[in-house]
Amino acid sequence: MCAAMRMSGRAILVVFTVGMAAGPVSGCKEGEYRHNGICCPRCPPGERVQDHCTAEAGTTCLPCEEQTHQTEASGDEVCKPCSKCPAGYFELQKCSRTQDTVCDCSEGFHCTNLTHSNCGECVPHRPCPPGQGVEQPGAYRMDTQCRTCPIGSFSDENSTTQQCRNWTDCVNEISPGTNKSDTVCSQNQHVLVKVLVPVTLVILFVLLMVWQKEIAKIYSDFVSRFNKESISTPVQEHGQCDSDTAGGKLAVQASSVKLIPPSL
Repeated sequence: MCAAMRMSGRAILVVFTVGMAAGPVSGCKEGEYRHNGICCPRCPPGERVQDHCTAEAGTTCLPCEEQTHQTEASGDEVCKPCSKCPAGYFELQKCSRTQDTVCDCSEGFHCTNLTHSNCGECVPHRPCPPGQGVEQPGAYRMDTQCRTCPIGSFSDENSTTQQCRNWTDCVNEISPGTNKSDTVCSQNQHVLVKVLVPVTLVILFVLLMVWQKEIAKIYSDFVSRFNKESISTPVQEHGQCDSDTAGGKLAVQASSVKLIPPSL
């Protein structure tokens, strides 16, 4: 009887000692983790466990290897691999031992799920359909803003950048414009404009040159005739005056006038 009581007391003592070493049955203290029934100190952020603790020694830690990280204190034996930014993202901040890669939305994308550190989901900007133009281009936190093209303008494509464009002003219109299509003009209109304008200018230039030569010729003929008449029929005037103190005749002959024709 006494021997049985002594054995029972020893068993209770052993169980109590192991329980004290392992800590509370519900778990370890904050900053500790359980390994083989023992509460061990966690390794700090940026490090991993090399050797777990024992009853005689604490946890041995090592820094995380390149391209790995550990953001929180833990009892992990291996650090987590660094993330790669997927399509639609760009690397905002490189991975370090204490922080994973920070990714953000690339150009042409916007964030729909913003987290405390980065964007959880980047989606492409939506294009404005035909009949609508871009009123406000998409940004990092905002999708594309579209508006229906008003009368006098149109948009005929799916685009994230194209605004509404004005209808073409036609002289000869075949079909009117809509908010999805431009005005259709007669093809002859464009041909006439391209051909008639230069032809008209050439004709006006030729007429001007001919007119200038004809005017110069008429004036030259007139000057020539005038000079001939002036030389062949000189005008003479004779006057006689009497004087008490002196007498005589005063003859005055008019000088001939000669015009010089213009040079062509």
